[in-house]
Amino acid sequence: MEPDELQTLWQQAQPPLPSASLVSPPPPLASTQRPAAAALGALRPLKALALALGLGWVVLVDAVLLRVWPWASWFFLVSAGLQVLLTQVVLGIYLYQLLLLRQVNAGAPVVATQHRIARLQATTLGAIRVSVLQLPCWTTFYWNAHFPLHAPLGWLLLQAGLTLLATLAAVWLFRHLTYANRHQRWFQWVFNGPEWQPLTQALHLLEQIAAYQTAQVEWKAGEGEDNTTPNATFKPNF
Repeated sequence: MEPDELQTLWQQAQPPLPSASLVSPPPPLASTQRPAAAALGALRPLKALALALGLGWVVLVDAVLLRVWPWASWFFLVSAGLQVLLTQVVLGIYLYQLLLLRQVNAGAPVVATQHRIARLQATTLGAIRVSVLQLPCWTTFYWNAHFPLHAPLGWLLLQAGLTLLATLAAVWLFRHLTYANRHQRWFQWVFNGPEWQPLTQALHLLEQIAAYQTAQVEWKAGEGEDNTTPNATFKPNF
């Protein structure tokens, strides 16, 4: 048998290489920059208004605290001080969200836009979790130094019950207001508002990002295996 015939038989025995259509990369996620920017556009004035009102509230409470500091009840001072401190944390989150909203535009990469929207959703949860910690403060700021000792027993039990209930509710909400509970009915009821509705479109972005990255990794791994297949013509040395 001639060497040319041996070479022909060898090439016929090799498995066919996958075509270009079979090894093409997975299609990228659909472009969502413009819909995302349009949906989130309504959040900018809302966040700016909340930030302005919050700053006004902080200035007002600070002025009151400075004025009544020498003679006010420590129940009021502690409650108002803690409430205004938590409000300042929330305002810092709102300022960060405004900076993120400025970065969401139609020209940004898809994955980068999705990550920013996911951070907006996470920080919105964080702001509300911090806000609910204020609940006990609203049940104690009006107590005076004589309240625990001279109040009627019924009134004392009522106030203590309200404070305990507010504390338990604040702790429970702080622990359960998480992304993992987003499908719970109570979660959807709490977040049925203008601040959250524009972000409901982004609730599945993390899953989309993970699926896209997994597809990219699988495609690159498959491309690497295909590259190991010998492409050069093998000539047996007889």
